[in-house]
Amino acid sequence: MQSIFCLYCLQRIDWHYLLVPLINNKIINQLMKFINYTLKLADYKDNLANHKTALNYRAAARSFAQFVKTYLGKTDLELTDLESPLIESYEQWLLKSKRICKNSSSAYIRCLRASYRNAVKKGLCKDLNPFETVYSGTDRTRKRSLDDKSLKKLFAMDLSHSYA
Repeated sequence: MQSIFCLYCLQRIDWHYLLVPLINNKIINQLMKFINYTLKLADYKDNLANHKTALNYRAAARSFAQFVKTYLGKTDLELTDLESPLIESYEQWLLKSKRICKNSSSAYIRCLRASYRNAVKKGLCKDLNPFETVYSGTDRTRKRSLDDKSLKKLFAMDLSHSYA
């Protein structure tokens, strides 16, 4: 009965119940895995109808899981294994190997940082500030839309001679 109750709590992410000493070590070990924790947090956000946030958390978790598998040969990491050099390597991997822009890598980093801070807040690990040395801001991007003059030219064009 206790295991069923604990699994229910794990699925629903009722974190205040997770502090109850009835929880067995297997469930605690699952929670101490960072990628698993982030995915469970995404499920929780989905249950709160924060679907876009959940989508972002899942994308960040999948990306980080790919990095961890490629470079460390693991499927997940303990929360205590998250250190600045690892997160810096992940950032460089995103920018250089995956060739995504700085704002996109920053979005992944922010989601992972939010998940980590949530775990710290819940007392699952001590805050080691692994995200303090990576970029998590947003750069201004150049405007890619048409200006008013170009739009007016487009609307004024005669498209009656269609080449279908």
